[in-house]
Amino acid sequence: MERREILKAGMILTGGLLGSALYGCENSISKNEELKIKPKQTAAYEISSPLPFNYEMIDKMANLNDSLKKSKIVSFYNSIPYPLAKNLEDFQPSRGENRNIKSFKDFIKYVDYAKNKGFDFSYTLNSPKPFLESEFKQNEKYLYNLLDKLLESNIKKLKIANTQLLSILADKYPEFEISASTSFEYRNIEQYVNLFENYPNIKMIDVALDENRNFKFLKALKKMFPKVKIELMANESCLYACPARISHPGGMYCVYDCEKVMKKLDFVHICKARIIYPWDLPYYSAIGINNFKFMLGIRANVQIKKLMFFKDYLRMIDNGIGEYTAGEFLGEIFKFSHNYNFNKKVTLKEAKKYFPDINFFIKNGHKCAYECGIGCRYCYDCAQKLKEILS
Repeated sequence: MERREILKAGMILTGGLLGSALYGCENSISKNEELKIKPKQTAAYEISSPLPFNYEMIDKMANLNDSLKKSKIVSFYNSIPYPLAKNLEDFQPSRGENRNIKSFKDFIKYVDYAKNKGFDFSYTLNSPKPFLESEFKQNEKYLYNLLDKLLESNIKKLKIANTQLLSILADKYPEFEISASTSFEYRNIEQYVNLFENYPNIKMIDVALDENRNFKFLKALKKMFPKVKIELMANESCLYACPARISHPGGMYCVYDCEKVMKKLDFVHICKARIIYPWDLPYYSAIGINNFKFMLGIRANVQIKKLMFFKDYLRMIDNGIGEYTAGEFLGEIFKFSHNYNFNKKVTLKEAKKYFPDINFFIKNGHKCAYECGIGCRYCYDCAQKLKEILS
């Protein structure tokens, strides 16, 4: 997207920069304007998932697609796991260990199998870790070798979270199509405007997890970049406002203790977490967001061994909440199982009314960054009610 197009879209979004200059700030978007969204599915939900290093699991996911009506698993993402990826650690985060993958050929056979089944694929070179020139010089041959092999294998989609790497790619490998990774952790539209100025071949934005309930931001982002796909992380149960969100995928040395904070927050962590409930997807679809990404609980774990959590979520989109218990829903689908002893008799249908309501965030989600715990106790109130019924 050209700078002129971005700025033109921005002028439309803000009511026109010239108009503001001539007629004053009252002609900009009103700070008190209440956002209203009527839920409506506007397209099939396109789901992305970690690529399993298992042919049988890929087959099961293809078969799952055949049973779905409102959503489809359309793409996989992954990268070479350790220990083979040791020399790539400056460029890609840890994707777990798999000693059966001893060469690029071992890795690519799963990609090719998935592509033959109709799935797309993106390689995740999305470590947000900045690297020194000396570090890059030491490992550049491994990076270039990987990129050459990806192109030879007709893999041209990369997820990136480092502008240094973007500059290298723009200079030496302009063939690649880029997704701006969740790990960029960008929180305002101007960051994306400036990013697109230098790297216009970005075709998808994976929004920072904490912004999942900031509907004013999401709607404005979609309006600013109408031709760019926006993808949201649907099921990651990470700590809301984790101060180590960038450093975690950048390395595993002296890792910040999220568990300590989650344990102290108790049910407040569940209510604050930026997971997306399956019954809330039509609200996102109504503003043009139909791409959703799945994890296995944490980003470092992408070794899919069971399909149950994935299957249950997607079938819930088609068939409703059914007879699931609230404990199954929170513990098995969203992995809130550690430190919780959910009452197994409480159904999801009974507990659902105590979950945070998306309509509250459509109206107030943009305030979470500065009012949570101070001017607003909504999630704390929801947590107390959930704890009373589920403990």
